[in-house]
Amino acid sequence: MKKTIIILFAACFYFACKKDDDLGLPTNTPACIKDKVEVFKDTEAICEGYHVSKFNTQIGNVYAFTDGNCVSDGGSRIFDEQCNLLCFLGGIGGISNCIVGADTLNLTSEVIIWSK
Repeated sequence: MKKTIIILFAACFYFACKKDDDLGLPTNTPACIKDKVEVFKDTEAICEGYHVSKFNTQIGNVYAFTDGNCVSDGGSRIFDEQCNLLCFLGGIGGISNCIVGADTLNLTSEVIIWSK
C-alpha cells in the first residue's frame, strides 16, 4: 500500500511540474522556441497583449514574439524553428528589418500559441 501511494505521489508530482503544461504550448513546438517563450513570459511580457504566434511559410514554420499593448513602439521578432532571428517588424516608424524577403515569409494563417 505504501509503494502505491509513493508511486501515485511521484506520478502526480512529475505531471504537475512539466513546463510544457505550464506554458500550454503545442507538443510539436521546438525546444528552443519553448525556452524563448519561457524567457519572454518571465522577463519581457510585462503587460496584456504580449503573445507568441506560429505561422506556416514557404521556409517552414516561423514564430512571432509580439510586444503587448503598453509598448507603443513595440514590434514583433520573427524566429525560425532553429531560433535564428529572421526579422524585426514594427517599432518606431514601422521598421522592417529582415534577413529574408517579406514575400518569402508571407505571414498568414496565424495561430497564437501563447499569450498573456
